[in-house]
Amino acid sequence: DDPSALSALTADLFRKQFRLALIPFTLLTLWGEEIFTLLFGIEWAFSGWLAQIMAPWLFAVYIGSPLATILVVREKQRISMIYNITLLAARALALLAGGLWLKDISITIGLFSATGFLFFTGLTLYSFRLAAVSWSSTLRFAIIHLAIMALPLLLLKTWL
Repeated sequence: DDPSALSALTADLFRKQFRLALIPFTLLTLWGEEIFTLLFGIEWAFSGWLAQIMAPWLFAVYIGSPLATILVVREKQRISMIYNITLLAARALALLAGGLWLKDISITIGLFSATGFLFFTGLTLYSFRLAAVSWSSTLRFAIIHLAIMALPLLLLKTWL
């Protein structure tokens, strides 16, 4: 029942999840097509391209999902229900827009991924608020780790 314990636990979980996922998801985002081609053959190149599009969303899900239990701890089930209904509607719209109207699989996957990324990022930030985790220290942590771990990979991608 100690709020500072929940805050410390939440921040620690976020940091561990972020560190653990940053390199694999950055590699997938930057070189998904090449990785899939190397591992599975040229016929899988397009699947690797789609994996690149979905990687930021899956990164956000990987980090945000464990933190979502804070909504239960803080008895915010109603907000959780509204969040999930809104997410479902947004995903349906993304699929309709990309699939039925634009008729493009890459755009459809991109819209679906962007929707998921935004919603799970929002869920993570809301979880921080409920657990009284400092946004500034968490943002500083994320920026430092992005600069140390992901930026060199991005520079390598542009150099290659």
